[in-house]
Amino acid sequence: MFTVKEDLRGNLSWPDRGTAFADVDSSSLTVTLSVQNGAISAASSAGVAVGGTPTDRSFTGTTVALNAYFRKLGSIGYTSALNSVATQKLTTTVSDGSLSASKVSVISVVPVNDAPIAAAMATLTGGRIGIPFEITYEALRTAANVRDIETASPGILVQAVSSGSLQRWTGTAWVALPATGSVSQRVITAGQKIRWLPPAGATGTRAAFALKAWDGAMMSATTTQVFVNLE
Repeated sequence: MFTVKEDLRGNLSWPDRGTAFADVDSSSLTVTLSVQNGAISAASSAGVAVGGTPTDRSFTGTTVALNAYFRKLGSIGYTSALNSVATQKLTTTVSDGSLSASKVSVISVVPVNDAPIAAAMATLTGGRIGIPFEITYEALRTAANVRDIETASPGILVQAVSSGSLQRWTGTAWVALPATGSVSQRVITAGQKIRWLPPAGATGTRAAFALKAWDGAMMSATTTQVFVNLE
């Protein structure tokens, strides 16, 4: 069995002792590695010609050259299909041009946490001049296009207050929401709501605050600037 990490190239290497491929009648063989999805990657060497496709990769050379090539760590790699952690069936077929033999093995894919994603900008409408503007988690998530491949409802982490001030609803009262401090103080989760208090006299579309998506371990690479339209 082989083991690789999700979305990362992992080594497919054969035992460093013994002979993986042999033929009593021929000193030259073609080995084909086949998978249903993902990509097998390798480069030709002085003694082994690499061909085929990412899912059906072929290796041709002498038995000596092939065995040395397959034993060398890093020569052959496998990368899973994007965000796929499904176990893959690897079929190894050896042919001398007339006869062939096959063996099936397994590639196990270890899940890797992917960072959540958010848009660079979000604009909220419906604000009123001089009146606190309430924003639900759901509305903010939709506007900022916050999403995560592993998390159904990723958190929204306030990074900065651009103007005015922010508050969160505790269930009984509005309290200040700081732009700095612990994650628990700044994160907005499903079912929660916040409100933005615009500066005195502010009109039109104003930069209100900035956020990142948060999955509990990683933040989005992009910081979303949130604007509020005041009418």
